[in-house]
Amino acid sequence: MRRWQRGGFVMGLIVGLLLGLALALAVALYVTKSPVPFVNKVQQRSPEQDAAEAQRNKDWNPNAPLANKPAHAAA
Repeated sequence: MRRWQRGGFVMGLIVGLLLGLALALAVALYVTKSPVPFVNKVQQRSPEQDAAEAQRNKDWNPNAPLANKPAHAAA
């Protein structure tokens, strides 16, 4: 004779989902609570440095290196 199993598949599915969600929650908490590298390692800039950078970028032409190249003749 054969004994019937009750809810083996459904119970396994539910337990697997709960374990997966618990593991995902644990990983998410670990990642959010860990310190973030490189946050405070950058030196802070002074207002004078920011003003000098803004002045340099004010009239910046990204195509300036291309302006001195001769145009190719169409063949």
